[in-house]
Amino acid sequence: MTTFNSKRILITGASSGIGRDLALKLSADGHEVVALGRSPERLAALRADDSRIETVMLDLSNTEAVLDFAAQPGIGEIDVLINNAGVQDQHRLDDVAVRGRVMAEETVTNLIAPMVLTKALLPGLTRGGLIVNLVSGLALAPKDVAATYSATKAGLKMFSAGLRAQFPREKLRVIDIYPPLVNTAMTAGRGSGKMSAEAAADAIIKAMNGKKDSVAFGTMRVMAVIAKLAPGLATRMMSR
Repeated sequence: MTTFNSKRILITGASSGIGRDLALKLSADGHEVVALGRSPERLAALRADDSRIETVMLDLSNTEAVLDFAAQPGIGEIDVLINNAGVQDQHRLDDVAVRGRVMAEETVTNLIAPMVLTKALLPGLTRGGLIVNLVSGLALAPKDVAATYSATKAGLKMFSAGLRAQFPREKLRVIDIYPPLVNTAMTAGRGSGKMSAEAAADAIIKAMNGKKDSVAFGTMRVMAVIAKLAPGLATRMMSR
């Protein structure tokens, strides 16, 4: 349960996975939730589960669509932005089947869209608001088949640092979240011992209620330490 006062919260990637659980939990806590997602069917299902949630269909890989959404009147009235949406294309860069368009769409969804949305929402956010960026352990150490994804998440981490440098904490708080491998559509068929999306949502809400600006949970707590002390080892571990 969130302990801060009722807020208007925008969540990207809210039609499934962690974002969906966040939307439902935060709405149940009394917050006004705006849920962004690409799938109209999944957004309709979310709205059916909680009619209080406002749903908006938006493909974050479409730069023009993101800019149009950000330009809407009243968009700056958001108090909390949760940049949850992310896509990861598993590939080696020397794979001839990989196209630049895929890499560009991955970069727009994971990095450009959060930056554009942040800029659009600054009027509300800089009145004591909150940004939550789901960064990923791959911002700490890259994976051999996810160079683009790793770069976007490292960029998001640096964007958070830039925001903290620009705005005092009492005006804008920015939290970086480093979750372990979570059981979502993006991680299907990869790894084992995954954290559930619901447990990840609970951990993120706990971080929102806490005081830290960088929060790793699950196996990422250990990885964060390894990445600092032995970055080469961390990269090998991430690429297993």
